[in-house]
Amino acid sequence: MMNLGGNNIHPSEISQAMASALGLAHVEVLLHEEPEAAPRLIAVIHRDELCPTLDAQEIRARLAAVLPTYKIPHELRCVDTWPLTSSGKIAVGRLSDVWSPEARCCCGRRPTTRYGLRFAAHAREAR
Repeated sequence: MMNLGGNNIHPSEISQAMASALGLAHVEVLLHEEPEAAPRLIAVIHRDELCPTLDAQEIRARLAAVLPTYKIPHELRCVDTWPLTSSGKIAVGRLSDVWSPEARCCCGRRPTTRYGLRFAAHAREAR
């Protein structure tokens, strides 16, 4: 469980809701903290899974139908490959290692791709 702005957040609840609402096979959700910045709720998916026909309003509407506003991630980031542990599970602690500019499809601060622009618009509307 995580605490964001006084709200208790269960990552698995958000992952399951996003997977169901957006038709994703797998979503990892974590709280990302940077120096001198507010903590941000980040959803991580595999780059190939985001449907190009979904626009920001549709993503927001689908997530708002199943999640309260404070549980809707601020950012959606994509990875080309999941970092794995020796037992084959996703290494959540190493996800930030693969957040290079090439691996980031969406970022609430400076989106550069079509998908990033769509999700950033969704994040701005959700605030």
